[in-house]
Amino acid sequence: MFLGRLEATIVALNKDNGKVVWKTTVENWQDGYSITMAPQYVDAKVTVGVSGAE
Repeated sequence: MFLGRLEATIVALNKDNGKVVWKTTVENWQDGYSITMAPQYVDAKVTVGVSGAE
């Protein structure tokens, strides 16, 4: 399972026990970026858009 988080990170969770498999920063939240949509998994890639930074 993949989660987009408000601090502009994506987290991969183990579907069996819920533990974090990996976590990566997409953008710098201090610059006003966040992730508010669900990441999409297609062709062995995780894709997500960012919000904010008006």
